[in-house]
Amino acid sequence: MTRMSRFAVAVVMLAWLVPTHHAAADEPKHKLRISTAAPDGTSWANTFIAFGRDIAKQTHGEVELKYYFGGIAGDEMEVYDLMQAGKLDGIVSGGPLCRKVAPSMRVLDVIGLFQNQEEAQHVLNQLRPTLTKEAHDNGYALLATGSLGPIIMFSREPITSMADLQKSRLWTWDLNTVFIKEGTEMKIPIVGTGLTQAQKAFDEKRTDGF
Repeated sequence: MTRMSRFAVAVVMLAWLVPTHHAAADEPKHKLRISTAAPDGTSWANTFIAFGRDIAKQTHGEVELKYYFGGIAGDEMEVYDLMQAGKLDGIVSGGPLCRKVAPSMRVLDVIGLFQNQEEAQHVLNQLRPTLTKEAHDNGYALLATGSLGPIIMFSREPITSMADLQKSRLWTWDLNTVFIKEGTEMKIPIVGTGLTQAQKAFDEKRTDGF
């Protein structure tokens, strides 16, 4: 297990700026349908549910968040299309979609730029007005951000040097284009697949780690 010096502030909740769905008089006035790759029952999912409860409480029950967990609505680009079509209202993004609608957030993917969580959070705070404007200009409201923490590599064999790293076929999310480009520049054989294919690729020894 190796820790890379990249601290990602990448979990972003985005809402598509279109009229929300109105319900009957005895139901919430607005229902927001939110997609996330986080599996139901995980600590992430529990955090999102708690956020939804807070929203319902603070709006006196007028706004309800309905989550679609485990990526059942598709990957982030598929969710983007569904939001454009009005079939979903928002996403808790693991990175790719938020970088599409707020491009300045890509700086948080640069390996080695941030040495600790405090540095990454400081930069995010400074960028917040820019990110909010970029998202709004693309038709989205940036509702919240959160930290994924440092990248930690899990490998089949120990990695103790750059030479070892350059011989290791490491999996990454195929939507993480910035990381794939960085790996290519460092001559690391990156293998990109969708989230649901990651374990299969490792079991079939098409990758040596994550």
